[in-house]
Amino acid sequence: MKSISNSSREFSALLEASKAVLKYADFSTSSKAIFDACTELIGAPAGYIALLTPDKKENLIVYLNPGGYICTVDQDLPMPIRGMRGEVVKSKKALYNNNFPETDWLQFLPNGHVDLECVMFIPLIINDDVQGLMGMANKPGGFTEEDINLASAFAEFVSVALQNSQLLESLEKSEKRYKNFSQVLGEKIIERTKKLKESEKKFKLLYENAPLGYQSLDDKGNILIVNQSWLEFFGYPKDEVIGKWIGEFMDPEYLKVLDTNFQKFKEEGAIQGKEYDMIKKDGSHAIVSFHGKIGYDKNGNFKQTHCIFTDITERKKMEEEINQAYSELNQIFNISIPLCVIDKNHDVIHTNETYASLIGMNKEEIIGRKCYDVWSAQNCHTPKCSVRMIMDGKEQWRYEKERKIDGLKITYIMDGLPFKDPHGEVIGIIENFIDITEKKEIERLILEENEKLQDLSQMRQDLITRISHELKTPLTSIYGVSQALIEIPKEELHEEISEYIEISHRGCIRLRELIDNLLDASRLDTKKLVLKSHQENLIELIEECISDMMYLLKIRNLVMTSDLPEELFFEVDKLRFSQAIINLISNAIKSSPMGGKIFIRVEDTKDYIDIQVRDTGVGLTEKEKEMLFQKFGKIERYGKDLEVDIEGAGLGLYISKEIVELHGGKILVESEGRNKGATFIIRLFKHKLEKK
Repeated sequence: MKSISNSSREFSALLEASKAVLKYADFSTSSKAIFDACTELIGAPAGYIALLTPDKKENLIVYLNPGGYICTVDQDLPMPIRGMRGEVVKSKKALYNNNFPETDWLQFLPNGHVDLECVMFIPLIINDDVQGLMGMANKPGGFTEEDINLASAFAEFVSVALQNSQLLESLEKSEKRYKNFSQVLGEKIIERTKKLKESEKKFKLLYENAPLGYQSLDDKGNILIVNQSWLEFFGYPKDEVIGKWIGEFMDPEYLKVLDTNFQKFKEEGAIQGKEYDMIKKDGSHAIVSFHGKIGYDKNGNFKQTHCIFTDITERKKMEEEINQAYSELNQIFNISIPLCVIDKNHDVIHTNETYASLIGMNKEEIIGRKCYDVWSAQNCHTPKCSVRMIMDGKEQWRYEKERKIDGLKITYIMDGLPFKDPHGEVIGIIENFIDITEKKEIERLILEENEKLQDLSQMRQDLITRISHELKTPLTSIYGVSQALIEIPKEELHEEISEYIEISHRGCIRLRELIDNLLDASRLDTKKLVLKSHQENLIELIEECISDMMYLLKIRNLVMTSDLPEELFFEVDKLRFSQAIINLISNAIKSSPMGGKIFIRVEDTKDYIDIQVRDTGVGLTEKEKEMLFQKFGKIERYGKDLEVDIEGAGLGLYISKEIVELHGGKILVESEGRNKGATFIIRLFKHKLEKK
């Protein structure tokens, strides 16, 4: 008795859902009614229905029932598709979890979300495409496979409601499109639009006044169950239906695909929009669209099918009328574009004056001739002939053609499209010709200029490299002499001479750094900088960099604070990676006025490692951020007013960025503006190690 009662409740709930599909034209209203019927049957107090954005990366809430739980999340905001919902969208299959707080998916919940104990998501599928989700939560005792089957059946109703909504929207757009037809077809299109509106009203009336039919089949396709709507629609008494093969009620032409489709249905577990020509008791035919799921027993074995159908006979007639209207529209010629209609026998049956002018002939001379006698192309009499390609099923065929007209070489693109009769059958092609001569000339000029620019860039690169190498040898001698002189005790030299020696020595250091940076920049540009990576202790490496920069900190009277773990290993080129860190620390020192502070911190997360260098210096404007990592992107701050070091060629941050990217990482920068300091972050991604 309990089983009979449950079945009665299920059929009642399904009936209410089917009525909602027909009763409400608005999707949000119909989906709410279906959802409420489903949750009441299953016993889940909370949940929602949402539609996916076109890129499948977010969903928008259509209807939300918090079930009495506190939820402060703004339901109008889109939510990213990830976690459990991401798996449902990817697999196109329903999924539930009765211990949600213990899963990794919990991390994806936004602040203020309803607390979840158990969760179930069902995809809303139209034409094998997931277009939305139906979610339920916190059912006492948790969800079951039976809940999945029931909820999936209701999800089918929601999908049908959405499809109906999309169909109505499509029909409205088609109506607007008809209003823009040319005056030549004006009266005919207005009359056809009126007929389409009448057909649409009949179609909507049919849906609004009859619940959807339901049927269940065994694994051989024999009918187990049908509802009253099914019987009333086809006109059969129940005893003439139960136990019969479903194919006995179909047009014989459709039996060819029935076996294939039914086997695929059993393998995939669902069908969407399969269309069949069904025969009623009185001998009349109806085109119906089936949507369904496979029901399984507790062991996961096939039990029966659950299908609903919608009568799409009127819709099919409307589609035929729309196809006919489009076929007529394809014959309207835009006089500014050369157009030509060719039948399947290669005879030109229509053209316009622009086309005739293009080839230097009269329309009367062209019509009736073979297309290859009018316009000869390299594809004529080959398998790539445009007529042959379109007649063989190509939706479009395009190629370029050069032709001399009045002594000038003209380049055209030829587009071939299907030419259809009122029944939608392809009977030829429509060719249109677009003059791209000017475009081709512009492309040629651009290519030539690009080649010149590349040559100039290479010359500049070679010049920088050559000059840098030429300067390095004498500079090494000058630097060695200045180094020797600076080590002479000051009391042995005149005070003014000693000062000149120090100035000369500092200049040598800066010039050597500039030359090294120029050579590194050249190696980066020519892809000759090759890393020699090994497992290194990043903490030890950072501490060495800090130690190397301590003399500058003392000169500038700056305080540096570090927050580092004991050790952290990563695969890097020690020399080059140290160079990147020293550049960031040097940049922080130069950007900080006397008495400023610098902070160095390392953060180790699951996916990446962050090395942060933060200063309390002059900060960065938005415009300065855009220039930071450009080659020679030096920011002129006029340091006397800001009390910062403004010397340098603008290569340090560029080289640091390139070195970090060679390690598979990236550099981030944060600053709230002038005099608010800046934070530079080297981010190393751990997945790079996993790939290796």
